[in-house]
Order: sequence, then C-alpha cells, then structure tokens
Amino acid sequence: MTILLLTVAINTTSFGQPDTNAIPLRLALLVGVEKYQNLAPHEQLAGCVNDTRAMSTLLIQRFGFLPAEVVTLNDEAATGATIRQELSKLVQRVHALPADSAPAQIVFHFSGHGSQVADQVSGDAGSDEQDGLDETLVPCDATTQGGSEDIRDDEVFAFADQICHGEKARVWLLLDCCHSGTGARGTTRFRSLERGSVLPLDVDLETTRRVTPKRLPDGAVLLSACRASEKEPEYQDGTLQYGLLTRFVTQILNQETAVSQLSYDALCESLVVHYRQAGVTQAPTPQLEGARSSIVLGATASLDRQPFWKVSYDSSDQSMATVHAGSLHGITTGSLFELYDRPDQIPDPLASTDITVDDSSRPWLRIEQTDGVTSMASVFRWKENEQVATGLPPDFLAGYAVERVHEHGDFMLRMKVVRAIDVDQDSPALAKDDPSLPQLVRNALAGGRTNDSESPWLVLATDDAACDVVLRIADDHAAVFPSTGNSSKVTQGSAKPDKISKLLKGGWGPIDLRSETASADLMKMLRQINRVRNLMRIVAQSGADQASRPQVKLELVEIDIDSRNEIIADRPWTVSRDEDGQGSLIMRDGSIYTVRITNTEAAVSGHPVYVTVLHVDADMGIDVLIPYQQGATEEQLLLPGESRLSGPFQCNAPGDPPIHGRRTAIMLATREPNDFYVLASASLPVTRGARSANNRSLDDILIENTYFRTRGGTKRLRPAAATDNSWTSSVVQWIVLP
Repeated sequence: MTILLLTVAINTTSFGQPDTNAIPLRLALLVGVEKYQNLAPHEQLAGCVNDTRAMSTLLIQRFGFLPAEVVTLNDEAATGATIRQELSKLVQRVHALPADSAPAQIVFHFSGHGSQVADQVSGDAGSDEQDGLDETLVPCDATTQGGSEDIRDDEVFAFADQICHGEKARVWLLLDCCHSGTGARGTTRFRSLERGSVLPLDVDLETTRRVTPKRLPDGAVLLSACRASEKEPEYQDGTLQYGLLTRFVTQILNQETAVSQLSYDALCESLVVHYRQAGVTQAPTPQLEGARSSIVLGATASLDRQPFWKVSYDSSDQSMATVHAGSLHGITTGSLFELYDRPDQIPDPLASTDITVDDSSRPWLRIEQTDGVTSMASVFRWKENEQVATGLPPDFLAGYAVERVHEHGDFMLRMKVVRAIDVDQDSPALAKDDPSLPQLVRNALAGGRTNDSESPWLVLATDDAACDVVLRIADDHAAVFPSTGNSSKVTQGSAKPDKISKLLKGGWGPIDLRSETASADLMKMLRQINRVRNLMRIVAQSGADQASRPQVKLELVEIDIDSRNEIIADRPWTVSRDEDGQGSLIMRDGSIYTVRITNTEAAVSGHPVYVTVLHVDADMGIDVLIPYQQGATEEQLLLPGESRLSGPFQCNAPGDPPIHGRRTAIMLATREPNDFYVLASASLPVTRGARSANNRSLDDILIENTYFRTRGGTKRLRPAAATDNSWTSSVVQWIVLP
C-alpha cells in the first residue's frame, strides 16, 4: 500500500483555527483501498479506510484543514482514472492562484497496495530504475498482472513537479507501502501486491543501460515506510487495523506539543522509537529523503498546543469521564491523569519531575479503555497512598487532564495458534478450550512461567484480538512468526530437512511436535523472543535526550588487528549504500569491528557511569560486548570525558552459522554498577526460505520484564518521579549482508 502525502506550510492563529487574513490554499486528497475487485480474497486489505479516517482527523483537528477541502476516495471510488482526475484538479487549483498567493499546502494520501511493473526501456524519458522495475500505487480496479490502471512512481514525481512549479506549493510524500515480493507472513497483511509473471527489464542485456533518476523538486520530502527489500505490514490497534506507518505518524503528530519544532528528520527517528515502544518485532525501517531538516507541514508556533486534553462526562455515570484523545494520540490503558477545571489552573508539568499528592487533592483519572480518538477513564482520589474510587462533582461540565504517569504496557507476550492451510491462508486462531490445541501449547499456557518466582508473561490471544507472535502449525511441526510477519528478506541459512513444510519457511524453529522436548523448546523460544522484544521497548523509554541522565555516546567502529588479535587502528564505520540504494551502516561476513563508548559529561563537573553494551542479531540472539565477562565492573566504569573500545569481534566468522539482516548494539548506562550480563542468550534457530514500567529503576524494569521475575509482588500505588534519570540508553543499528 502507499500513502502519499504532499504538503505545504500552515498559518494558523490558534489550535485548529486558520488565520483567515493570510491563509494559504490547503487541499487534501485521501485515498484508501482495501477492497480490490479483480484480486483474490487473500490479496484484500483491512486497514486502509481507517488510515484515511485517521489522516482526515489529524489534518482537520490538529492542523486546521477545512473539512470541505478534504476529499476522500475509498474502495470502489478509488479507481485509477478517478485518482488521476483528482490529482489534476489539485494542480489546476494551485496554478489558478494569484501570483502573490502564499504557497499552497496540498496533501495526497494513498493507502492500499504497492507493487512493481517493468520500467521503460533504456533511453526512454521515463527510464529511471537501475533494477528495471517501476514502483506503483495500486487502485481498486487494478489487475493482478498490472495494467494501465496502476499509478507509476513516474506519475507521482510528475505530479510533485507540476504542483510545485514556480514555488506554488511545498510537498510531503508519505508512502505507507512496500514493493518487495518476498517475506514471511504474520497474522496481518502486507501491503504489497506480488505479480510473479511481471518481470523487470533484462538489465544485463542492456549493457549500456541509461537511466535518469527522478529527483524531488525543491521543498519536497519523501518519507517511505520501508526499504525496497522490506515489507510494510498492517498494524492491529485493539480491534482496528491500520498501516504501520500511518498509525504511528498520526500518533506522533497528534501527541507532539511543539510541532513547530518537529523536523522530518526528528519525525523519522521518532517513528523508530515508537515502533520499539509498541513492541513491533521485525519492524521495517522508514526511509527519508529530500528537505529533511524542514518542519513537518511547515507548522508554526500557532499550532503548538498545551500538554493537556479536554475532558467531559456522561451525566448518567459520574464515576466515568471521557478524555478527548485516544490511542492515536498516545493515550494508553492504565495511565493516570490529574484533572483540572480550567487550563490556567494547571502547573507546568515539566517544572518538576516529582508529583506530590495528598488526601485533599483534586480528582484523578485512570484510563480504562481507549479507541482511536477518545478514551474512557474512571475517577478516583488519593487517600493514604491508595486510589479510592469517587465521582465527578455534580456541577462538572468539562475539564482538562494532564498525564502524570504513563503506562507503557504490561510487557506480556500475546500468542495466537493457527494451522497453516496453504501459503496464503491460515485457520482461525485456536481457542484455549479447542480440543485440537496441541499439548505443548497447553503446557506453555499453564501460567506462562517455570516456577512461582516468575511473573506470568504469556497469554493466548483470541481470533479477533491483537497479538505479538503466531505459532503456525503444519503437519507435525510448528514455527513462531512475528504477528506482523518478517519484514526483511529471508536469506539462505543452514539447510533444513526437506520434510519441513514450506508453510513454515522464514519462522523461528521448527519445533517437532512429536518430540519429548517440544514444550520446553517452545517455552525457551517464546521467552527469548519476549526478552528481546521487551528489552527494545525498555530502551525506547529511556528518553536519552534529557540532560539530567547519564550522557554517554555509542559508536560502531571499524578496526584493524594484528596477528595477536590486538587493535592497531580504528575509525568510525562509514555509511554506504545498501542493496536498496539507501545510506546505511553495512557489514559483511568476516568483517572485524568493535564499539566505542564515551562518557561525554564534562571532566570537572560530570559523573562516572557504568556501561553495559549488548548485541542483538536478526534471530533474537543476545551477546554481551561490554563487559568481556560477568562481574568485570572495572571495564564498565567510564569516568567523565573518558572513551573506551570493546574487544574485537568478527561478523559471521568462518565455521559459524551465518546470520544476516539487521543487528543492534544496545548501550545501558547507569549511575551505579550494574550486572546485565545474564541477558545474554543464544540465537533462535530459523526455518529458512530457499532464496528469497514506568518510573522504576532500570534494574527493576529489566528483572520484571526480561527476566520475568518480581520482587515480592509489590506494586506502586501512587505516582512518584515522572521519570527515572538514573539511567540512559543508546542504540546503533547496522545491516549484515553476505
């Protein structure tokens, strides 16, 4: 699917209210296609209409677009011809503006399938793809083989050029789609239409192939959902489906208070962090090009908002209140809000990191349920450190809520169990009382723990509920898949027996259901997946930009070694072009590398820190880079201004099973000595394809959510520090290729 956003600067005087004295033309065309009349049932999508609704709400309520100027084409209305007609109307309206008009703001949002068709031949004006394939947007009337209905990327670039000509508009292209034809599926759908019989031009025969790469016009920015070799999944939020990119772009832009300071670069970085916070395993990598440093939607300070949400209530139940913000605004179940009658009563929530309450404090709200744009909350007051249910005052009409404690989630692993029917279809999820549910799953669900000291962390998801992983069963074997599928291409790994079903290719496993160790094997695998998943979520919570946290820098370093494996030269790893033509840190089999950690605090006024650096590979394995062995705290200690290299490491050393794909170095820095060495664990086996916690110490969070252990079952009943500044984290990612 693709979401295409073309946008310009905004002038408003107050939140959601345009300045009628100097307002630029603002138009939006939102296209969502999930029902394709010429495609098979398994090629239909589910979240595209929700995407257009979310985008419409964002543009109107957050950025002040006029409802009459937002045109939506969903499903059968979104034919190739109609989309082209509406794009032409946008160009005509922009170029009909008086010469002295402010640049127009145009949004074109497409949500549906993305695909590929053969590029034009060498020398043709449209020949712009070195790989011989054009990317396309797939309208509702497209055919499997790809005909004239498809909207080529050439047309998209032409539209951007036309509408920006003469600085008439500034443009943002947002592509929530993928064009890759590979990748293992999860329970959700991928937004790419595979056309196996459509082949690229034989670029090898065109020995002097001449292409003219397309370039965005000045003022345009392109944010795409993933690399060309990755797949963009749909994301389930409660019972609703969205495109992954759309879901989190709308959340970030709804949630951000100072949008006038949010650049496209910062938005792209925030997307990666939000994917981690949401526990999206194997998430694709958003790509950004163009005017990266410009402000998103050209927002000015007039669009910034105060960090509170409006509250109303149903007079029939004064114990409940409606918060006019939901999951698309970053509101989460379990979070706590303080309630005020008027905005001018609210103290600066950033003025103090500690929230104090007493028995006479004002009403508070606990979020009980969220949907996309609203949340239901119960009303309570604090009494002797406990939450006591109460009601709103009889004369209460409306109020304003400020978040004081953010609940990041329960860190549990939700698993669906399905039987693979064919490459495109699974059975409905098996229920806990289903007699066909394998015994190893029943054993795993018996508390989801190995003993009483381990907290429950595994639950079985029903068919219509969101989940994190899928246990897919085929014949006598099973494999575990991320619920969003594997976004990257599966590379050739160690050979597996031919008897393993191709329906399990790309998953972690396989698990032999007839084996006496099947239950133990499954539990080990699920525990490892959740450990890595939760570790990434915890890292995303650190807020490393806060000056009061430890200030430590992490770098990937290329090195030379001598015959004794001692480092004799080092240099920062160079950004190079990956297979998709994107700038990345690329590592090859056999590469020698290390990491550098630097305490960047001032030598005179700074403080020492203790650093652990972990390495996570594409198959969920965790190694420790620093310290070299458990208990080596002297290697972890880093004085202010001090820098240190880890020992040398070799990527996919000869004799080791090669693991390709994304790798991550995670640094955890604390003010006191730490021992996170026990997080290390081996990589999961993979069934390869043939080719193609809030406000607690880091120690407490890691123990409960990665070791799955609790300390006496205690639970905080009242808010304390809004943030824990005793630790920080940093992440460096790179790609390993053969």
